[in-house]
Amino acid sequence: MRACAVPGAASKPAVPEPNSALFLQAMRALFPGEEEAILRLYPPQARHFRLNLRPDGSCVFLGGQGCVLPQAARPRFCGIFPFWVTQGVLNGFSYRHCQAAQEHRGPEDMLEAFGLSRAGVFELYAALRQDWGFSKRA
Repeated sequence: MRACAVPGAASKPAVPEPNSALFLQAMRALFPGEEEAILRLYPPQARHFRLNLRPDGSCVFLGGQGCVLPQAARPRFCGIFPFWVTQGVLNGFSYRHCQAAQEHRGPEDMLEAFGLSRAGVFELYAALRQDWGFSKRA
């Protein structure tokens, strides 16, 4: 992830974090049935990078109207958020800091609001999997 100058954002866009039991549990929920790959990619004694967050848990790049980063500069996870694919099914995250999740109900409403297609989200998800070291399959 490259650094960028964003007014009001923390100086580090990503920070290292241990591969804690809680992190590994979250990875298992995001990638069910892929325990072997998770442990190979994210060994318990190692670290991973995550987006920097404010003390309230919101992203440092979240502004009053959503993400302040230009679309092309956003990490892939941000490009797919608030969507996720689990075992071939498109879902929408329900997250208290997500403006889209608060304003729109369900994945279909959010897809329309973002001008995205299901196929586009599946393509982004496949690319994100590869970025994170997983196979491309959804």
